[in-house]
Amino acid sequence: MREWFPLTDYEFYAFVASGMFLIAAVDYCYTGGVLVGRTEWTVVQGVFWTVVAYVLGQICAAPSSAVVEFLLARVWLRSPATVALGIGKRRWREHVVAWLFANREYAPLSSAVQNRIKKAAATKLKVNVDDLDAEAVFQVAFPAARGQEDSAKRLDSFINSYGFCRNICFVAIIATPMLALKYHRDHMTLDLVLLST
Repeated sequence: MREWFPLTDYEFYAFVASGMFLIAAVDYCYTGGVLVGRTEWTVVQGVFWTVVAYVLGQICAAPSSAVVEFLLARVWLRSPATVALGIGKRRWREHVVAWLFANREYAPLSSAVQNRIKKAAATKLKVNVDDLDAEAVFQVAFPAARGQEDSAKRLDSFINSYGFCRNICFVAIIATPMLALKYHRDHMTLDLVLLST
């Protein structure tokens, strides 16, 4: 972000955007779109709702991490690093996710590359190759990647995108049942109106 802007890129993408999405979903479902449909805003109103969005985004970040990052991506699915390094094979779930969203992320690296990475990590950690897990390899690789200027920039860009996507995904999980309930309620009301005429 620019020097004059009070938020970092991560705060804007991960917190403000997801908070605004949540406000928009609640506003649309329960007030008929009072905020979403508003065409004129004062500066004070704009700043106020941006701050509210930021706070809601911050509140959503912890459960977002727990639900999306850990429960969904590490318990229900194997981590992409586990598959890439050949520590765990893709199950049907990973095949489906790979086919739908992330084929490259859920593809194993070649055996030669896997062996080279695992051997280097095992040497650095002073453990046997068979004792490695994906998290241990990451802990070795991350500081090395951050030490390269180009890699550090790409990691920063990825972190912004990741925070945005994770938090938006979580808010979508919250918004979907609200929208489904609104759709159901609206159709029930329409059916009742049609029946009474």
